[in-house]
Amino acid sequence: MKISGLRVSLMTMGLAAALHAMPASASTVSGALDLLNTYNAIVFGDMTSSSHTDGAVLVGGDLSASNVVFNMHSDANTAAAAAGTPAMTVIGNVTGSVQADGSAVVGGNLSSGASISVNGRGGVTLGGNVEEHASLSGNGNVYVGGDVKNASVTATGGDLSIGGKVTGNSTLTGNFNGTGNLYVGGTVSGSTSITANGGSKNLNVGTVPAGSTASQTLSGATTLISSAETTLQAYSRQLASLTANNDVSWNGSVLTFNATTADGNGVAVFDIAGTTLSYLSSASSFIFSLAQSVKEIIVNVTGVGANTLNINADVSTNGGDTVSAQVLGTNTIWNFSDATGEIKLSKLFGGDILAVYADLTNSGNIEGTVVADSLTQLAEIHYDGQHVSTVPLPAALSLFAAALLLTGVGGLTARTRRREMRPSLSSSRFFKSVPSARS
Repeated sequence: MKISGLRVSLMTMGLAAALHAMPASASTVSGALDLLNTYNAIVFGDMTSSSHTDGAVLVGGDLSASNVVFNMHSDANTAAAAAGTPAMTVIGNVTGSVQADGSAVVGGNLSSGASISVNGRGGVTLGGNVEEHASLSGNGNVYVGGDVKNASVTATGGDLSIGGKVTGNSTLTGNFNGTGNLYVGGTVSGSTSITANGGSKNLNVGTVPAGSTASQTLSGATTLISSAETTLQAYSRQLASLTANNDVSWNGSVLTFNATTADGNGVAVFDIAGTTLSYLSSASSFIFSLAQSVKEIIVNVTGVGANTLNINADVSTNGGDTVSAQVLGTNTIWNFSDATGEIKLSKLFGGDILAVYADLTNSGNIEGTVVADSLTQLAEIHYDGQHVSTVPLPAALSLFAAALLLTGVGGLTARTRRREMRPSLSSSRFFKSVPSARS
């Protein structure tokens, strides 16, 4: 599915105003929406994927992939592409096979037998090693901070830089044609093959020229995921504090969201808790019926806690004022603010998902951006963006902008609250604290 333009939210105009009385709410809303509009999946911990994602992904832990494509419809988010947002940013290690339609930033290792290939114009910055039988290729500058061990690295149209050693039966290929050169900081041993078409070979140079820039890029990525976590957790808490102004109806198998009332900013809010939480897990279909005054929908789901929540309903349309999952992907946020267990989605799901403390598994396609503590992706995640926000960001965000620009994203904000017991982001292990339902 290809949709031009950047999805934003009327919520930048509507919900930001609705929350204006809360401390730092405007900056939290603006920062959170920037994140939701830039990435199609944001995962604070580990991600396992065997399917495709329309837009870019941001992963704070390790990535385990099985023939996946990230940013497969990069034209769906033209503003993110113009800003140079990487198709994939992973703080930890990568295992399996990944195709990125755009640049890639990886803080850890490319594990044994794994591969990352970049289509179109985009380089690769890898902070760790390229392990045995792994393959790394990019169309632009390709940087490896560690060693290449019996593996293959290719750069086309930019420098190929290896910060460490090259050993074993490795292959380094630079298709430069006057646009780049090959650099190896350490020694080259074994039966390594080195090709530099249209560029120079520079071996055992100590420090490679790209090292400083790559270090800044990797540091910026770590800062980004940390700030994304605190910002989105704060945003989830703010949404959870909104007062419901609409009700759902239940007929035994269909849960209908009757958005007949909106506040002055066009926001309709639903609370799912208690009895209605049981409806959520037992429904076979969701129907969203929207009045013309409704521009945004917030569905606050509470009471899940450490339990597993199974959602087996898809989004149905029933004529009239009902809307599709694709429309919900542009104007709806499902906020699972106190869920710390697993959320399982088995069918087509519409709307952005905030599950900032939960482990999310989808075996049906999702229309919208996913935010989760960990993600097991078994079906596609689609980006349905349409509009560009014109709301200026608070001046306080400028202190953080420089770090974010290193990874191609500007205008995000951080909150000082940290998740309890959280280790360094160089680790892929994350610990959860249990939030209150309305904190």
